[in-house]
Amino acid sequence: MKKITVTLILIMPFVLAYAQHPKRTDRKLRLPKNYVAIRFAFPLVNNFNYYNYSNGKSISSTNLLGLGIGIFYKGDKGDFSLTGGVNSSLRTPVGDNFNKVWITGQHSISSLFIEALHHRKVAKKTSAFGGINVQRFIYNLKDDGESIKHMDDGIGLTLGTEFNLSPMFAPAILYRPVIIPLGTQKYYHTLSLAVNLNAPLVNPFKAHGFR
Repeated sequence: MKKITVTLILIMPFVLAYAQHPKRTDRKLRLPKNYVAIRFAFPLVNNFNYYNYSNGKSISSTNLLGLGIGIFYKGDKGDFSLTGGVNSSLRTPVGDNFNKVWITGQHSISSLFIEALHHRKVAKKTSAFGGINVQRFIYNLKDDGESIKHMDDGIGLTLGTEFNLSPMFAPAILYRPVIIPLGTQKYYHTLSLAVNLNAPLVNPFKAHGFR
């Protein structure tokens, strides 16, 4: 018991000093008002509307995963980003998708995109954004053992909302309809649930005197 009491007495000054140190009371990760960041985009779920060359009809399907990278700028009059990426052809293993695509491999759809966006805060941790994009939809069809590929390009809009849970982490919902089809004259879109990660090109601790 005596050893425990002596130990507590010895370490107490260090605990109090740590708690009362002026630099310890505000050790939050805070970024400058304006900064540039590398943006990593991770589409988790992507819904496609596209033209099915095997039956001549427009259909919808849902895929998983994707990857994007770009630049994000935080400014006084709103934020801006330029991002490019891919939405993969990995289908969700549910019902019709699983039976017709995962097993028989009849066809697959994926897309490439590049987009320029303007982000505007609409609530404390919520931003709306809009801009333009260029997309390429890649359709692969397996027919009698042969693989046939169709690529349809288009210019469209990107609209959505992101939830800024921190300066570096922002889940988002993105809607990308094709407005000017450059290939098959059909309606195409992607609707994505994504996570955006920003890696600021500054030292947020050093900028605010954090050591």
